Amino acid sequence: CSASHFALITAYDDIKNRLTGLERENSTLKRRLRIYEGKHPLIGDFGEERGFSLYDSQENSLLKSEKASLQQQLNQFQLELQKSKEREEQLEEMIQAYEKLCEEKAELETELGEMRALVETHLSRIRSLEQQLRQRDSGAFPALGTADVTFISRHPNPGLSH
Repeated sequence: CSASHFALITAYDDIKNRLTGLERENSTLKRRLRIYEGKHPLIGDFGEERGFSLYDSQENSLLKSEKASLQQQLNQFQLELQKSKEREEQLEEMIQAYEKLCEEKAELETELGEMRALVETHLSRIRSLEQQLRQRDSGAFPALGTADVTFISRHPNPGLSH
């Protein structure tokens, strides 16, 4: 009698422990289901009397087709994003090249202005020297006209002809 009593007590404790473990697992599953239902509102409440079928076949096929459509849209958006990034990089390169060209143009315009000023200075100096030369030549040969002075300055020996 004591062995069977001991076996009954052991079986009772074992069943009690299993029941406690199953209750914990059940509450964990219910908590996970509530979290999942919060994330995916298409799933209805999981009741005690209700069967475990969450979707019927029509809802399942609709969800699959919607998922495929959303995946296709996602792929399309990712492709557009990639193309947009490539265009942005190209535009950035073009902007940098344009800025470089603008800088070079400004530098060239500055150099051109300096060269023009230098040319004007040299031309002014040449005109001044020509005028001084004419004045000196006209002082040395007062009887000669301007055309003769030009001829003399070009041809130092007036006796020679072409």
